[in-house]
Amino acid sequence: MAKKSKKHGDFQSGPAADNPFAAALAGALGVDVPEASSDDAITPDDVAPLKGQILLHRKKRQGRWVCEVDLSASEGGDLKAIASELKKKLSVGGTLQGETIIVQGDIRDKVRSYFEDQGIPTKNIGG
Repeated sequence: MAKKSKKHGDFQSGPAADNPFAAALAGALGVDVPEASSDDAITPDDVAPLKGQILLHRKKRQGRWVCEVDLSASEGGDLKAIASELKKKLSVGGTLQGETIIVQGDIRDKVRSYFEDQGIPTKNIGG
């Protein structure tokens, strides 16, 4: 049996409720738009604040310096939101891998000052 792939323009399930163009698309397709439910949304009040110590590693990856922010010794907090806010505040690229935020560049001092401004202690690990 051939493998069925989902096409990019497949609208058989109807438009998404959170799509701002859902009404126009629904009118064109003749489909009812389901109401967006806010019950599933996570609010900042639902997430416990970040507590514990953050470990900062400086490593070389593919000839370039990166700063690894190890959050495994800490608890609480929304890691995706923390990573996103850190990257925006420091104007750097990066990624979240498990409980580690990897940001581009040797910017341990900036990362340390960012977390210490929020009252979270940090510790440098390695060179």
